[in-house]
Amino acid sequence: MPFYPTGQIMANEYVTRAFTVLYMAENTRANPVLLLLNEKSNGFPYIFEVYAMVTGDTPIDLSGDVISLIFADADFLIDETEHSISLGEQVVTWRFLRLQEYVLDINALSFSEVGNVFDTSLGDILIVRIDDMEFLYIDIGSGVDVGWSAQFRQYNVFPLGFAR
Repeated sequence: MPFYPTGQIMANEYVTRAFTVLYMAENTRANPVLLLLNEKSNGFPYIFEVYAMVTGDTPIDLSGDVISLIFADADFLIDETEHSISLGEQVVTWRFLRLQEYVLDINALSFSEVGNVFDTSLGDILIVRIDDMEFLYIDIGSGVDVGWSAQFRQYNVFPLGFAR
């Protein structure tokens, strides 16, 4: 990564981010899986392994139901209605995910994409399928904050893996 010119500097950044996640999990009751996925989407693909080294735990297994890991102990419903849009030759489909009695901390999420095809509001959560991959999109606010017009929304995007 251009901001980390040596392996040592990059390793230091990984460790710093892993300890930050640990601190947040222990002191603010933040969900470590959500924070780690956020770091992974920010360009730190090995953050789960580094976090495991820092905590002495085994790495978090992402091979199962990632949504249940992200929203631990929360009940959720995935809307039956599937929305879709064609973008050239690609078809994008999505469904809204509704959390039951769970407060999502929008402030713990960082911007990773801007868009306007989903017609969402702050805090809306979507499961988006693009080709054979699924992603979790969380609306984190207006695109105005990042220099786009008000019709655009910011999303924090997490890859969920191959569609089922």
